[in-house]
Amino acid sequence: MNSIALFIVFHIFSASSPHWVYIDNYNRHFLFEKKGGMLVQGGVKMRSFSFPYSDSIFVRSDAGESMYRGMITVFVDKSGKLIVENKVKMDDALYSIVNSAMSKDTAFQFLKLKAVLYRTLIAYKSQNKPYLKDSTAYYYYGGIPHETPLSRFAVRQTHNIVILFNNSLIYPYFCLSSGGITASPAEFEKNIPYIKSIIDTFCVSEACEKWKKFISFSDLKNKFGIKRMDGADYTLSGRIKEIYSNDPHWVVNGETFADSFDLPSLLFTFSKVDTGYMIEGRGVGKGLGLSLESASLMIDRGLKWYNVLAYFYNGTFLKRLGTEQ
Repeated sequence: MNSIALFIVFHIFSASSPHWVYIDNYNRHFLFEKKGGMLVQGGVKMRSFSFPYSDSIFVRSDAGESMYRGMITVFVDKSGKLIVENKVKMDDALYSIVNSAMSKDTAFQFLKLKAVLYRTLIAYKSQNKPYLKDSTAYYYYGGIPHETPLSRFAVRQTHNIVILFNNSLIYPYFCLSSGGITASPAEFEKNIPYIKSIIDTFCVSEACEKWKKFISFSDLKNKFGIKRMDGADYTLSGRIKEIYSNDPHWVVNGETFADSFDLPSLLFTFSKVDTGYMIEGRGVGKGLGLSLESASLMIDRGLKWYNVLAYFYNGTFLKRLGTEQ
């Protein structure tokens, strides 16, 4: 592993479908509209229009607005949607990502940790690709308004540093909060030699997310067609593996159950109350790998960002890689 992909491609306004897009590029103004499956600008029909790489391009539509670095391309896709695509260098994107993603801690050491964490994730996903197409399920990119001088400095200080195991990029599994104990990869039928289940002693009351949720009998019946829950099997870290009922006979995977009721984690117990079940849990996310909330607390207590990464990712090391165009 000697190099990493240089560009990420984001679809701006991907959650909606704008009808028009206005772009200000160095005080040159452009209004694009969608008409008859074509892109129209100034009365001229076209398939697409691209703006060259820039340190600042203003983009506005009926779906929102922001400032972006990189190259902007506007086009109408095969389904007839107006698409605004932002192709940006990895570090330019990280300026925003490290300041926006999940935990809001903005301590300099923590920003450096997130820069290396997300750079490793992006590099892992972009192996053997000329660029990476964004998945906002893994990180949040908001453009220049989400940057700060400190986030830019953190990214520059860690330029091209990634996490390796056996000289290969790792997939840096992480969660918002471990709930006091991280999960073993075996709990998810995975073999990940650099991740082990550990008692997360840094997950104290202020960093260990606790939550409750009520599930009524009718909710249970509507979702799974059962009248009650009779018990559960747990993993070694205390996470729900399966929940079962004897009336009628029924078994459901813990992840399926948690997803069905939007539960924050699998680290929970349930008890019967008058009209349903009270679910009480800890943690946010699957609990696999690094806990961002604990990492933030560890840094507050004086640990360096690289010590925190070594704590959660056993046997890994850091390396500054080259880049390729």
